[in-house]
Amino acid sequence: RKYKGEYTPHVNWDQEVRIFDPYTPQFYSGKVTLFNAIDQADQYDDPNWLSSQWLQISQEVQTFDVPGGHTGLLAEPHVTVVANILNECLLTNGKSCRQFVAK
Repeated sequence: RKYKGEYTPHVNWDQEVRIFDPYTPQFYSGKVTLFNAIDQADQYDDPNWLSSQWLQISQEVQTFDVPGGHTGLLAEPHVTVVANILNECLLTNGKSCRQFVAK
């Protein structure tokens, strides 16, 4: 799906596309942690496309591939992987979660 020439997943285009018109995201000078739902990764020609979009509006993007789909990664059994990554990031103040391997 494309919106203004860019691929944007998970939008009901008939009803929701107008919500993007008035919104312009501001640059975030911190780190964004992105959980990439690998069950839907094949919808992108470039596996780095989603993180590259976030890099346009943030200083740093940290990406973790997690099992499940867009909403399925927040349900068992996949939510455990997300919780483990978040826990490691919080316990180390984000310093060592880059080395954390999601299994």
